[in-house]
Amino acid sequence: MSLLIPKIRRNIERFQKGKKNNSDQTKKLNEVKVYMACMGWYKKQSKNQGGYYDCYKTAESKSKDEGQTKEDLVIYQKKLNQYWKKMVKDVDRMPKREGAISIRPRVLYAGTNYRRLVEPLDIAVYYRQGNKDYINKGRSQHYKLLEEWEKGSSKPAERHKVSTTTEDSCFWAHVEEALIACRNLTEENDSSTEDKESWNQSLLGFEACVMGLIRMHTLSPETFLEGSSFMKWWKDYKRLRGIGYKSDLTGFMNNEKVQNDLLVLDEYKVLS
Repeated sequence: MSLLIPKIRRNIERFQKGKKNNSDQTKKLNEVKVYMACMGWYKKQSKNQGGYYDCYKTAESKSKDEGQTKEDLVIYQKKLNQYWKKMVKDVDRMPKREGAISIRPRVLYAGTNYRRLVEPLDIAVYYRQGNKDYINKGRSQHYKLLEEWEKGSSKPAERHKVSTTTEDSCFWAHVEEALIACRNLTEENDSSTEDKESWNQSLLGFEACVMGLIRMHTLSPETFLEGSSFMKWWKDYKRLRGIGYKSDLTGFMNNEKVQNDLLVLDEYKVLS
């Protein structure tokens, strides 16, 4: 009995500590909601300037009427990143059962929304600075963990409407790498046959990635706004492949039915 009492006391202390951590998570989460709301407002206002990602990347979006500038957004982005990096670090340190995570569903849901809204801006900064290979060389660990936890939390629900925010938070990194691959294949250089084949395969892989997101309705229609990086890539890619090239993606983009169960671009846009 004398050995049992300290063990019970330790279990109670761990339980109380867990409750306190959960309470702290919720309290701090409420403190950053205003920043997320501002980011969401900026996203809506950017539709006429190539979309959320490109509007931020080119630093052209400012709204004098609302007082919301890109400089404000940089501050919100920094505060949100600081908050979630600490949150993820704290959660990852907490004791947990094998195969389980210590983050509450509500907090994980908020973290997923944050990742999908803010990581594209980190990607924009990364490539604006002339860097390459964001996913392997530039991605923060806290994004990786948030994505890992989200994927392990539940099975994805079947979508009947198109997501307004692309669910793959690294999508724009894939776009940037596809732009680089197109440029490498188009420009005259001394690249090896192996390099050229690698770039070609990466472009085919990107096509498959895009079509996968379209089929799952998880690619935002904002992707197809005139002037977006994706549409710039699409124009480069069409020139690279030539007029006779056919694929599911070319059919989708040209509003041609390739498969009976696959939407075309105009249908996809109105499903959001």
